[in-house]
Amino acid sequence: LNFRPLRMDIYFAAVFTDLVRHSAVWNRVSRDTITSAIAEYRYLSQTLASQYGRRHENFTGDGHLYLFESADVAVHFSLKLIAYWKQRRRHLTSDQAHDLPVRVGCHFGECSRMHDDDAWIGRALNIAKRVETCAEPDTLFVTQTVLDLIDLPVYLFHEVDVFELK
Repeated sequence: LNFRPLRMDIYFAAVFTDLVRHSAVWNRVSRDTITSAIAEYRYLSQTLASQYGRRHENFTGDGHLYLFESADVAVHFSLKLIAYWKQRRRHLTSDQAHDLPVRVGCHFGECSRMHDDDAWIGRALNIAKRVETCAEPDTLFVTQTVLDLIDLPVYLFHEVDVFELK
């Protein structure tokens, strides 16, 4: 008999974050300075995400993937992260050329946990990453799916453009 592990699809709000221009800054400042800034960002992001009940996280080197059960919670977390990081990074460097803004993308959809692993795959992750790459520094971009699921009167948002994702 051939047995195959079952894969359960779950719906989550996937949030991708990225420190903008981190590679360019890495080449202009000391290794200790950039390492310290990334460590500070990582600590802030992970601490905040745990307060919002993240279900999964994966650090990617200069950003994160987080999964949340609710689109509203994911949006709250993302906006707080942008605000807190904007405030915190002012104290890390006085040089605007070394500024490290964060951009964030969010999509709600289907994803699956790999069998016997802490890795996740799925369309929600792929779309959230593509949305994040379209985001401007210090902004959160979300898909229409997220807008359909959140309590819109709570938020002030602007439609910036329609993007065709790869």
